[in-house]
Amino acid sequence: MPKIDHGVILAAVLIGMIYLTPHILMPVLRGDGLYSPLIVKGVFSYAYDQTMYASAMRDVMDGHLIVRDPVIFENKDKISLSVPLLPTLFLGTTSSFIGIQWTFIIGSFAFTAATFLLVYFLFFHATQSRKASILAGCFLLIGLNFILTPPFTPRNIIYHVNNYILYPTETLNYFNRLPGIQFVFPMLMVSLIFLYFSLERKKLLYAALCGISVGILAYSYSYYWFALFIAVGILFLRSVYRKDIVSARNLFLIGLIGIAVSVPYLMELANFRSLPEYSDIMSRLALSERFSGLQAGLAIKYIIVYLFFLFFSRRRDTFFWIFTSIFMAGLIGLNMQIVTGFNLQGDHYDFVLLGQMSAILIVYTFREILTNSYKNKYAASFSNMIRNKSSRICTLLILLMLAFGFYSHAAFAVNTYKDFGLNSGYREMYAWLNGNTERDSVVATMSTEQNLMIVVYTHNNAFIPNGFLSVSTDEEILDRMFTIYKIFNVTPEYVSYLMDNNPSFEYTNLEKYPRRFNVSLFEKTYWSTYPFHLKFFRDDLFKTELLGKTGADETYTAMLEYYRNFTPSNRYRMDYILVSGYERSIANFTIPWRLVWSNGEFDIYSLKGAA
Repeated sequence: MPKIDHGVILAAVLIGMIYLTPHILMPVLRGDGLYSPLIVKGVFSYAYDQTMYASAMRDVMDGHLIVRDPVIFENKDKISLSVPLLPTLFLGTTSSFIGIQWTFIIGSFAFTAATFLLVYFLFFHATQSRKASILAGCFLLIGLNFILTPPFTPRNIIYHVNNYILYPTETLNYFNRLPGIQFVFPMLMVSLIFLYFSLERKKLLYAALCGISVGILAYSYSYYWFALFIAVGILFLRSVYRKDIVSARNLFLIGLIGIAVSVPYLMELANFRSLPEYSDIMSRLALSERFSGLQAGLAIKYIIVYLFFLFFSRRRDTFFWIFTSIFMAGLIGLNMQIVTGFNLQGDHYDFVLLGQMSAILIVYTFREILTNSYKNKYAASFSNMIRNKSSRICTLLILLMLAFGFYSHAAFAVNTYKDFGLNSGYREMYAWLNGNTERDSVVATMSTEQNLMIVVYTHNNAFIPNGFLSVSTDEEILDRMFTIYKIFNVTPEYVSYLMDNNPSFEYTNLEKYPRRFNVSLFEKTYWSTYPFHLKFFRDDLFKTELLGKTGADETYTAMLEYYRNFTPSNRYRMDYILVSGYERSIANFTIPWRLVWSNGEFDIYSLKGAA
């Protein structure tokens, strides 16, 4: 067993504290008690996404333990592929006791520290090198973005220098996000550890545990589930070829148990494909057809990383073959549509799998370079000199990474703390909704910001679907959007202005250095991304017909004409109308229903009893 000494525990705590740093500094810097990590306006993309995912956690808190569509009342019995079931159940249950915001804050420490310890555990078993194992965890959790966007070009060098050193306006990397990577990556590491032991120690117990953990990944993160199944299949074929009967038996058992545990998910997936809204949902989620959305550049990047690993690795041991199979699985996932005919956001295999595995392999390769022997006397002399100082080099790199992590997150907090606050007006409005409305009531608003946040901070549902989480058809989304637009008497000219959107604004809305967020364009930027997600941003996507059109420009034209003659329907539940500053700023309107609450910033009207 690897020795988990005080130094390793300290390193894990420091890693967790690095991710906790913004949550400590921002409330202190604000000094008003209004800090919240769950904000969407003016923040970077991971923060936007984590607020979006938090709606599913809120749905668990509101009694929907198996979350389907967390936003729309009529869709509570329809599966959503975008909601990770197990992480949402766990985190939502935790939130029931300590609140969603505290779940995010504590999770930033707990899950990153756990990830570090699991990486250390596996790496130490493979190398017996304590400092290299610590370095692997540090490089994964702190240096990941240097792998995802390697600073080999002037543009990338400027990006890294500005974004993480001179003027950080976002967190270190993808590990800042719940419930996706921050929660499920430790689950992936547990599966890899069981896989390692099942091959290294040849015991059925480890194979059974690995099969269970792989099957559970189906309910947690389908990208990891697919990659593990492919990796196990590759290892199985290799074992059969080498006539390693014991390993082949264990790998077959892993696959068998993994499939058995996954059966309910597979049945739901099969049913989902038969739904009439399947094509609409998949096109909003960036479904790629056979030769569309190819990720050749990403594949080349990771092939280069693997070739370095292959060249410098002396031993062809269990660790080598597991990571070889994982890399092959990830590369298959990047361009899976070539084989299967379709792929769903294949680029995820870049920043949720291959990037992480590369971080571990880069440190492994670095260690191999330091420990290899060379026949050439000059190379041998240099190798010996480096080898003799390898311990000091590892220590220095670990300290530099930890210092960089603390600095970058502290600077991020200093630069952006003003954006991460839920002011008193918002809090009063959410408190009123929670205290005076029935659970699962529907609050209608035009504001994209409020559509995202009402379903996090209250027990209410939204009226306009979230295109990423929702299982509504495109026609239903359009019908709901235009119903609200007509209620607020929005002019066709303003709708046309919203449609005149630059895809480069997707997610970030940043001005040039210093990289401050342009808040004023928030609604214009997200008006299409929120309900239709990626449908109109990627030319390579499979397009379903909306209003009889397939191209984005043609569709926008048809949508505008449709809106001019649109008459709202009463087919969807609507209990309350929320009026915010956004609605007041873009239209002249009169709400005919009863005003039930107002604080000057927000007005809430009740439709109960209305004809």
